[in-house]
Amino acid sequence: EIYEENITVDESMTIWAYATTAGYNDSPVVSAEYIIQDDIVIIFNQDWEEDWHGWTERCVYGDSLWRIASYQGNHYAYANGYNHPATEDWLISPAFDLDSYNNVVLTFLIAKNYTGDSLRVYFSNDYDGSTPATATWTELTFEKSTGSFAWAESGTIEFTESKIGRA
Repeated sequence: EIYEENITVDESMTIWAYATTAGYNDSPVVSAEYIIQDDIVIIFNQDWEEDWHGWTERCVYGDSLWRIASYQGNHYAYANGYNHPATEDWLISPAFDLDSYNNVVLTFLIAKNYTGDSLRVYFSNDYDGSTPATATWTELTFEKSTGSFAWAESGTIEFTESKIGRA
């Protein structure tokens, strides 16, 4: 039986679900908590479906380049350092004017394989589009993939007033 009625939610709720079928064991109870947020404005959403949408590659050294690919319907950008000498390659988003937004956050999915350094994510208020070394960058903290191509959610990275240059 499929529940198809609308569920009215004020702010947050927990949904419990389980499946039963005659002749089979019941499924374990599964729960999910949803937090409903009003007035969210998505400033930018990158789908990685064949277009860079303003992202820029900057190769500081080495020969590994960023590429767009897909696997099982999931599109992503990647740089492959496997079997390459050391490289430093940046993939820099288009600039965003955050002055008219409050409570700005960043979220993304990340995966990696093998050992070695994880992807790092930085934020800058003064990048001029040339070489990354000419800007001041702040490294952002986020949840990382455990490897073996396991996808991880970054968590919510908050851009405080002081981080975006308002304080």
